[in-house]
Amino acid sequence: MRKAQVVSESRRSMLRPQGPCRVWRLCRLQTAHNKLGGPVVRALPTKERWNMTIRQRFGRVSLLSCLALLVIVVSACGGAGSAPASQPAKSTQPQAAASSASSQPSAASSASAKPAPSAPPQLGKLTIVISGHSLTQGATYVAVDQGFFKQEGFTDVEFVETGGGPKAVAAIIGGSGDMISVGFDDIAQAAKSGQNLVALALTYGGFPIQVTVRKDILDKKGVTAQSDVATKIQSLKGLKIGITGPGGSMDRTMREILQSQNINPDRDVELVSLGVPASILAAMQNGSIDATDLSNPQTAQIVVQSGGVVLLDLARGDLPQYKGLIYNVVALRKGDLKDKPEKALAIARAMVKAHQFVLSNKDAARASMEKFFPKIDPKVFLEAYNEEYAAGTITGDPTINDELAKKTLIWGAKADVVKVEDVVDRTFIEKAKQSIGR
Repeated sequence: MRKAQVVSESRRSMLRPQGPCRVWRLCRLQTAHNKLGGPVVRALPTKERWNMTIRQRFGRVSLLSCLALLVIVVSACGGAGSAPASQPAKSTQPQAAASSASSQPSAASSASAKPAPSAPPQLGKLTIVISGHSLTQGATYVAVDQGFFKQEGFTDVEFVETGGGPKAVAAIIGGSGDMISVGFDDIAQAAKSGQNLVALALTYGGFPIQVTVRKDILDKKGVTAQSDVATKIQSLKGLKIGITGPGGSMDRTMREILQSQNINPDRDVELVSLGVPASILAAMQNGSIDATDLSNPQTAQIVVQSGGVVLLDLARGDLPQYKGLIYNVVALRKGDLKDKPEKALAIARAMVKAHQFVLSNKDAARASMEKFFPKIDPKVFLEAYNEEYAAGTITGDPTINDELAKKTLIWGAKADVVKVEDVVDRTFIEKAKQSIGR
C-alpha cells in the first residue's frame, strides 16, 4: 500500500510540467524507476507513452548522469531562449532615449529660438497732416492701407489735407496732428522760424515737380517739346499759374524757375492759390488757369483730360539744379521724439514696412495708393504709377541721406542758419530697420 501511494504521488508530480524540456521529466521518471524497482512508463501521458521501458531504451542511468545531462540541455535551452528575450530590452533603450529627446527641444533649437514678440504699445489714433495728395505720399498710403500703422499699435489713422506746406506746418505745430508729411524744405523753413520739427524718413526719392501747360497756349507761342529750356520758361510769361498756396514748395519752385529767366513772379505772371491739388486739377480742366507745377498722378490726368503738356519735368532732370534734392519727408515735433519715443519708433517701423512692401509687391502697392485718388482715371493712374516706379522715386530707402539733406538746405539758402542735425533724426529709422530685419 505504501508502495502504491509513492507511485501515485510520483505519477502526479511527473504529470505536472516541471522543466523547460522533456529531458527533465525523463530524469524524474528514471529516478522513480530506480527507487521503486519497477517500470513507470505508464505514468507518462498517453500521447507521450513510450513503446519500450526506460531500462530497455537507456539502460540503468544513475541520478548523477541524469543531472549532468539535465545541466547540458537546460543550458542549451535556456541560452537559446534567453537571447531573444534580452534583445527587446536593448532596442527599447534607444527608443526611450529618442522619445525623451523628442519631448524636449535640442540645445541648438533652444539657442536659435527667438522670444515671442511683445504686443505693440497702444498708441491710439494717428492723425497725419499733409499739404496735398500726390504720389509723393505713396509709402504713407501703403502704410495706412496695408495696416502697418495698426500693426504698430495705432487704433486708427486719419489724413488732414491742408493745401500747402506752411498750413500743414502750422497745423502740426498747433497740435492738430501727430505726424506731418510735407516737403523737406517746409521743415527747414519751420526750423528757420524757430518751429522745431524733425524729419524721420523719406516718402519719395526725387524732386517730383512737373510744369504743365495747356497745349493750345504752347501752340500759339510756337513752343514744342524740342524747344530749349530757356524758351520753355519764357513761354510761362503772362500766364495764370495754379499753386497750392504762398510759401509752399510749389510756390517757391515756380518762383525760382521764373527768376532763372528774369521773369518777375509777382508782376509778369499771376500765381493763383487754389489750395489742394484736386482744386488745381479742376481749374486746369475748366480753363480757369493756364499752367501749374503739380506732380503725378495729377500731372498725368491733366495731360489726358485737359490737353496739357509737360513743359519741364524736374523729376527727370530737365533742370539739373534740382537733381538729388530731398522733397517729401515724414516729420514729428521735436518734443515728441523725447517724450514719446515709442510713437516715433512705431511710425518709423510702419514706414520701413511700407517701403519694403512697395519694392516687393508692385501691383498690390499700386492698388493701395490708387484708393486715395478716386477721381483719377484708373488707366491714367496706372500710367503715372508705372512711370514713378520705373524711375525708382517711390521704391527707395526711407533713410534720409545727410549729403542730400545738406544740398537741399543749400538750395533753399538756409544752410547758414539750419544744420542737418537740427532737422533730421535717423536713429528711429535705423532702429526700425534693425528690428524688422532689413
